[in-house]
Amino acid sequence: MRRKTGEQLGLAETWMSMAELLLATNQPSEAEQLLRNALEEFKKENSRDDEIAATGLLARALLEQGKSAEAGKTIEQAKTMVARVDNPYVQSNFFVEAARVQAFSGKSTEAVATLESVIQTAGKFGFLNTQLKARLALAILSRKGLASTSSSKLLNWLEFPVLPSHSLRYDLC
Repeated sequence: MRRKTGEQLGLAETWMSMAELLLATNQPSEAEQLLRNALEEFKKENSRDDEIAATGLLARALLEQGKSAEAGKTIEQAKTMVARVDNPYVQSNFFVEAARVQAFSGKSTEAVATLESVIQTAGKFGFLNTQLKARLALAILSRKGLASTSSSKLLNWLEFPVLPSHSLRYDLC
């Protein structure tokens, strides 16, 4: 439908959303193709924030296919562009994906530091979804033995402040 209206940027955003769903359902090769198509459009439209988001997701799709070298190259090529944007939400989400690539490339210390930084930044700006993604990534890396974190961090990985005077806690059953 978006293709008929000629709204190419909207179509590319839809492809990126579809790719996220494909990644969630363990279909990284299909996600990769959609993300590559979306990236072309984002570059044409000079939509840097979307380009960065799609690049991070592309790196995850490549990583999930066992293409860690290509995922690492994708992350490295985007780092200069990421440093130039003034959007901490986009940067934080990108760095969650970058940390996954770091961990699977043998750079677990850097991955943990990146995720901890994202958790702090996301907390500062109130990006709850990003903070949860970073905490979950940290827990997954720890469980897979790719990152070592203190036991207190593991026990409290789902406890975080929502507002200065409130907190949420999800107990693990």
